[in-house]
Amino acid sequence: ESYYAPPTNISSGLQISYSDKFSQDYINLNTNAFARFSNATSAFHFNKEKRTITNLRASIAAGSVSSPDKDLTWILIARTALSINEFEEIVLFSTQPATFGADHTTTLEGYMTLRGITGPVKIQARLHFVDGGNILFGEKGSIGMSLNINFLCSDFGMAPVDSNNKSRGDLGALRIDMRAIRQ
Repeated sequence: ESYYAPPTNISSGLQISYSDKFSQDYINLNTNAFARFSNATSAFHFNKEKRTITNLRASIAAGSVSSPDKDLTWILIARTALSINEFEEIVLFSTQPATFGADHTTTLEGYMTLRGITGPVKIQARLHFVDGGNILFGEKGSIGMSLNINFLCSDFGMAPVDSNNKSRGDLGALRIDMRAIRQ
C-alpha cells in the first residue's frame, strides 16, 4: 500500500555538532547548531502483513529552515552549511526494502542529496503506529514513523568552520517525524 505524508504531517530538523576528535582540536568551539524545516514531504510503500517498507522518498525544502537563534544559527546552517541560495532541496531515498523487527525499528540503505552532493546513508527508522483507519469517517489509515540519518558533514561538502572561521561542527543528524496517510 502507498502512503504519503504532506508538509502538515511532518516535523523535520537538522543538528550539526562536534565529534570527540574534532572538539579536542577546537576545544572552545564545542557548540551545537539546530534548525527546523517547515516544508517537507515523504512517500513510501508499506506491507502491513510483513511490516516491510520500500520506495521511501523524503524531500525537504532547504529554504524553509528556521531556528530559535535568528542570527548565528541562521548564518551557520542556512546560508553557509546548507547554501540555501544555491541548493534548494534535501532529498532522501531508500534503495532496498527493509522489515521492521519486534522492537519496531529497521535500517534502510539509501542515499541523501544535500548541498547538491549525493552520498550513501543508513536511515534508521522507527515505526510508532499503524492505524487501519475508520471507514465510517472516510479515513484510509495512517502510519507514524521517525527517520534518523547521521552523517559526516565533510561527505556533503560542509567544512567544520566557515570562511570566517566561525564554528559549525563535523557531524550532522537529520530527523524526520511523520504521520503518513494511506493513499
